[in-house]
Amino acid sequence: RAEREGDSGVRVGEHLDHDGMTALMYAAKDGWVEIVKYLVEVGGDEQIMAIDEECNTVLMHAIWQSENTIMIPRTRSGIWIWKDTDSRRASNRMEIVRMLVEKGGDALLRAKSNDGETAIFFAVRCGCLSLLEYLLQKGGDELLRARDNWGHTVLMVAAWKGNLEMCKYLVTTCDRDTLTSLNHDCYTAASLALQRNHTEIKNLLVEAGIDLPKKPVQL
Repeated sequence: RAEREGDSGVRVGEHLDHDGMTALMYAAKDGWVEIVKYLVEVGGDEQIMAIDEECNTVLMHAIWQSENTIMIPRTRSGIWIWKDTDSRRASNRMEIVRMLVEKGGDALLRAKSNDGETAIFFAVRCGCLSLLEYLLQKGGDELLRARDNWGHTVLMVAAWKGNLEMCKYLVTTCDRDTLTSLNHDCYTAASLALQRNHTEIKNLLVEAGIDLPKKPVQL
């Protein structure tokens, strides 16, 4: 409303704090669909492709957790995932992600943070399989071959985080080269799972043909 009325205050694309966050990033992060829709309409492509001080995009913020998200144990083995405690925000997350991807396209899907991570890494880190499936549907299998600054694939991240369901999905969708690839320190996804004592995941990956070359390091 302030923008439409010519208010001289904060503009929709203006960075609001020392972290470089914009109004759209805050709205996307907290799941406010109507606010996101409005800011996307008035902000245009520049707003969609804005980055914060860590080069995180609004899509990454939409995927990642907010203050209404907590960590909960997923299994008896001590695996942890993010879970929305605000049902409104949880139900709105996919709608916002779809809105942003439709507007930003491939450029938004392939944008990288300072750590070299694309949006698909954020979906894997927060353990959201439905978001991962959607991003792959829109961006193609090429997204699975992306590497961060340390050479980690999304499968390596899922194995390290201990998300069995996501690893099962990725084993069936990654090509052979991605499955058996090494990070910059020559560690595989299977060796990362072993280091974290995720035995079921390690066994799954070994059965898929992934070697255990050497002791892994922390992500």
